[in-house]
Amino acid sequence: MESSSSSSFVILSAFIISFFLLTSSPLKALAQQDNFLQCIASHSNQSMPQLYVPKSPSFLSVLQSSIYNLRFTSPATPKPLFIITPNHESQIRAVVVCSKKHGLKITVRSGGHDFEGLSYRANVPFVLIDLVNFRTIDVNIKDNKVHGFKPAQHLGEVYYRIAEKSPVHGFPAGACPTVGVGGHISGGGFGLMVRKYGMATDHVLDARIINAKGEILDRKQWERTCFGPLELWRSDKLSIALHVGVVDTGNNNNGTGIGSGRTIQATFTTLFLGPIAQLLQVMEKKFPELGMKQEDCKEMKWVESTRRTAGFPRWNTCRYFA
Repeated sequence: MESSSSSSFVILSAFIISFFLLTSSPLKALAQQDNFLQCIASHSNQSMPQLYVPKSPSFLSVLQSSIYNLRFTSPATPKPLFIITPNHESQIRAVVVCSKKHGLKITVRSGGHDFEGLSYRANVPFVLIDLVNFRTIDVNIKDNKVHGFKPAQHLGEVYYRIAEKSPVHGFPAGACPTVGVGGHISGGGFGLMVRKYGMATDHVLDARIINAKGEILDRKQWERTCFGPLELWRSDKLSIALHVGVVDTGNNNNGTGIGSGRTIQATFTTLFLGPIAQLLQVMEKKFPELGMKQEDCKEMKWVESTRRTAGFPRWNTCRYFA
């Protein structure tokens, strides 16, 4: 089996990462729990992964560490039988094989940012694989590539590392810096630059997956088979714009039908890849009713625009992503 230190850089993702197995009987006794743990030990080429059960002192803190929708922190929310935080892909393979053997569903969490909670809850007995330890990235401006995206890497961290190497490069992905790249890319990766550069997933060159049989496959192999529950991504180009215009503008009109003396305010936050002069020409032609002026716009580096669209303060841009 290939190791994670091979020349093919990988990223584990968290899309279609949950799958139902034909059997769904829970672990009802300690002996069954021990069998599950022994199964993982026997199938992992590395040491045992860190594992938490509901009685573990840090079980709840680990479970809730990246839950952004607080309604799923309530006692009524179904909890996993195990939380596993692997640091090697062979440990993930072992969990997949053993969960299938013991009739458990698997959910996988990269950033934990899905507000439906599908990456960390289920209505049947399940195991949560938390990929928090998979966070590396290697930006190579010379060959215009980002190597080694791993799933728990946040988008903001990716943007920050790119900005460290170049003021004129970027990556076409989402606006929220705390989203994990695993779920984001495997779900498509919609962002503000989609109309010019497409979605984040359009720039993925290779992927490694772990299918339901526990087989670790690269792109050439999984193209001939079925998509598996765990995807391991490798990245692509960085080419973005030299100038970015960020616009925050509001247009007030007298309200009608909503009460005397009240007004409606419409606010538009947009991203334009180009100089302000060019943007004003476009807006005058397409949306003259907005009456946009030069003072409504601000030119900035691409990484600064990601901070603005995420709603961070207007100072010390990059430190919020580091």
